[in-house]
This record gives sequence, structure tokens and C-alpha cells, in this order.
Amino acid sequence: MTALEVDETLLAVDVLTAALTPVRVSTELPANLEAVVPLVRVFRIGGPDDGYVLDYPTMAVHAFATSQAAADALCRQAGTAFRNARGVITAGGVITRVRKLSGPSWAQVDNQQLRHAVSLFQLRIK
Repeated sequence: MTALEVDETLLAVDVLTAALTPVRVSTELPANLEAVVPLVRVFRIGGPDDGYVLDYPTMAVHAFATSQAAADALCRQAGTAFRNARGVITAGGVITRVRKLSGPSWAQVDNQQLRHAVSLFQLRIK
């Protein structure tokens, strides 16, 4: 498998879904966000790859909950899930390294009843 064949976002969704159940994990925000919190949104925001074997995606983890403490905790749990997935072979590749770049940090959300935190992680995927 080459780096170009890896869908790092789906790999991240799979890792987080398995680790954070019953929390919903998605790449998109639903229209009814307030009805489905807690929710974690994960997607790639950058990062290089060597075009052949290794990919270094920077993944943004956005956590939504009814309190800031809960949103922050979800970001921390996501980091633990990524670290625990090191070396696990999946259809999407193998996470060989995890580096926390930022977070959890407060982020604005339009709904005043919700709280939002963001963390950034760089994964190394083979």
C-alpha cells in the first residue's frame, strides 16, 4: 500500500469510533448537532507524505459537548486512542507514530448550549 492509497481520515474515524463508543465520530457536522452531542469531528488539515510509503497527516479533532470540560476530555481521549492504535494493522494502514501538536483548545460554536474544543495530532502512517 502506498501513502497515496491511504485514506487517513477514514482510518482516524475508525480508530476514534472504536475507542470512543458511544460517542458519535464523523467527518461532517450534522444539522442537528445539539441533538447528537457528544460528537467528535475529525479530518485532515495538512501534513506531508513521501508519495510512496509514509504519510504524515495532521488531523484536526473537534469535540462538541454540553460542557467545556467534557469537550476537552474528548480531545484528550482522542489522543489516547491514536496512541493506543500505534502498531495496529488496519485496512487503512498502520499508525507508527503520534505527535500531539496542540490542544485541547477552546473554539467558538454558534449554539450557546454547546461547547467546542480542538486538538491537532500528526500521525505517521505506513
